[in-house]
Order: sequence, then C-alpha cells, then structure tokens
Amino acid sequence: MLSAVPAVAEEITSFHTAVQSYYPQQDCVEKALQVIHDGMAFLDAAKRCWESIR
Repeated sequence: MLSAVPAVAEEITSFHTAVQSYYPQQDCVEKALQVIHDGMAFLDAAKRCWESIR
C-alpha cells in the first residue's frame, strides 16, 4: 500500500539505494549517515501517509 503513494515510494527507494551503497563494505561514515537520514525520511513519509488516511 505505501509503495502506491508517490512520496513514500520515493523515500523508500532512496533508503534502499543508500543501504545498498553502504553495505556490505561499511567503509564510509558519510554513507552510514545517509542511510540513517534516508531511513528517517521514509519513516516520516510513511507516518504522514498513515495519518492522512486515519
């Protein structure tokens, strides 16, 4: 359901890309921070989507 919402789909795609870029090497602090940033952005978008349909 969430992937059908463009804003949420965009955020989860960014998060997935960041995770793939960081793992398995885990060699760069900036990439680790990007994973955290993109993960939080996805959670925020999912929360906004959920609140809008409640």
